[in-house]
Amino acid sequence: MNFGSSKKGIKEYALKGIASLTGMAILLCTGCTLGGSNFTTVDKDIKTDYHAVIVASDNTDDNSNIKEPTNGGDDKDNQTDIADNGNNTDNQTDIPDNGNDNADKGNNEEKVLTPGGFLCMDNCGFEINNSKSFANRAQGVYKIVSDGRIEEYIEFYNLNDNLYAFYSGNGYGAMEFFTDDNEGFSSETANSMRVKILSFTALTNDAEYISDGKPAIMDMTFTEDGIEFTNYDKSSGDTLFAPAEVKLEKVTGEMGYLDGFAYMDDEYSAELLCEDLDIETTDIPEEILGSWILLGDIESGIVFEFTEDGYVQAYLKNKDTEVSFIRGTYTVGKEKVNGGTDIFMDVVYLGIGEGYPFNFCYKTEGDSLVLVAGNPEYGEDVAWEGAMFIPYQMSSIPRQYLD
Repeated sequence: MNFGSSKKGIKEYALKGIASLTGMAILLCTGCTLGGSNFTTVDKDIKTDYHAVIVASDNTDDNSNIKEPTNGGDDKDNQTDIADNGNNTDNQTDIPDNGNDNADKGNNEEKVLTPGGFLCMDNCGFEINNSKSFANRAQGVYKIVSDGRIEEYIEFYNLNDNLYAFYSGNGYGAMEFFTDDNEGFSSETANSMRVKILSFTALTNDAEYISDGKPAIMDMTFTEDGIEFTNYDKSSGDTLFAPAEVKLEKVTGEMGYLDGFAYMDDEYSAELLCEDLDIETTDIPEEILGSWILLGDIESGIVFEFTEDGYVQAYLKNKDTEVSFIRGTYTVGKEKVNGGTDIFMDVVYLGIGEGYPFNFCYKTEGDSLVLVAGNPEYGEDVAWEGAMFIPYQMSSIPRQYLD
């Protein structure tokens, strides 16, 4: 895998991204969500030299709309043929008693494992609330080593102990992970979880979930070297990778360079895009650093985080809608526009693989940022009357569960 191997010209890329914004204006419009946008116009035959070609997953079938399987309703982890042995061992079989009465549910190892033996500390400066959680121990870059047909990678992300992933291999797409347990991915001791995985790609209808939204169900277990997915429920939904039961090996490379989600590729940073468009930039002002929510509505508002190193991420997850997670770079215009400070971004959409440069311009009002019209030269102005960013903590992002 060649991390960060983009070679496309800045002007060509900028024009491509700016043109794409016509259909991306919904990203920051009043009351909108990022999920469900129509990306089906992507030409499957177009090949580029700066990311992998988007193709549909080869193991997606034509499942009809089937509700999430309950397997009789008594089995919380959706496992079948498990006898009731009269104890409270969370429906697991053939697991020897190791004498550890304080073992965390689903944790078959006395030792708390971190895949690869190290935490992913290079998180682009984004906030990490609990470094010991299952979600944060999972975070990082992995290579699928159980299937040598094609080169496949998975990158895991932790957002306040919600777990998401990007798949780059046979095309690319996004995965959302869920547990039934209330503690779930916040556990500091569990090495194994029964998980439900929802996946989507750019070329499914309106970027909707594969398998008609039916989750794939399997065990996700940490090993010394990486992660294993086992005990796949064959009656459940599809995965982006095949076969469904795989071994992952943690990679020591930095996050953010996989084909299709190369948000750390400096060759296409917001700074260079501004330079190519002759827009002068300046140092990042302290007031923009931290986390914000657009309009302050947690149900439909988009949460942004800006780091001191010039990285930005945005997150939105509404019920029954594909997660919206974008990462990229940002810079600040030197010239004041309408009395405001212009923020220029170049971001990539998880699972979609396209880069979008856009900007917003703000004036400070107390602790909030009120948007005003910005520089029209850099893509599309996303400001609208009355819009503002309100201070928000990433630690306030709700934990997500499937009904």
